[in-house]
Amino acid sequence: MAKDFKDLSLPINKVIELGQVDRWLRGIAEIVPHPTDHSEDVMQERELHASVPGLTVAVLDSNAHILPFAEQNLVEQSDITRMKGFQNLIQSASRNNVRVDVENVGGAALEVNFEPDEPFSRSLVFGATYANVIPAVIGAKSSLRK
Repeated sequence: MAKDFKDLSLPINKVIELGQVDRWLRGIAEIVPHPTDHSEDVMQERELHASVPGLTVAVLDSNAHILPFAEQNLVEQSDITRMKGFQNLIQSASRNNVRVDVENVGGAALEVNFEPDEPFSRSLVFGATYANVIPAVIGAKSSLRK
C-alpha cells in the first residue's frame, strides 16, 4: 500500500506549492504601490531631507519581493499565469499605473518588482511587455449588459 502513495507525492507537492504561490501573489496584489508623487512640494521636501549634513539615509527596497520555491521546477510559468493571484496582481498594477516585473528565476523562485516611477506600460512579465496595453483596462468590467 505504501508504494501506491509514493507515486502521488510529486502531484501533491505541486498542488501544495501552487497553493502557496497563489496565496503569496494575492498578498502582493494587495500592496501594489501608488505611483511616485513628483509634485513640486514633495520633491522639495525630499531634497531637503537628502541634503542634511551628517544624516545617513538607508534606502530600503520595499518594492522587490521574492518567493523561493520549496522544490525547483515544480511550478511552471503557465501555472502561474492562470492563477487568480497573478491576475489580481496584474489588475492592481494596471489600476495604479505602476510598472510590475515578474520573473521565474531559474525555476527556483518567483520575483516581483514594482517601479512606482514608471507607468504600467513598461511592465515586463515573464518576458512579455505590456507596451500596447492601456492601464486600468485589464480586468475592467464591461459596460455592456447581456
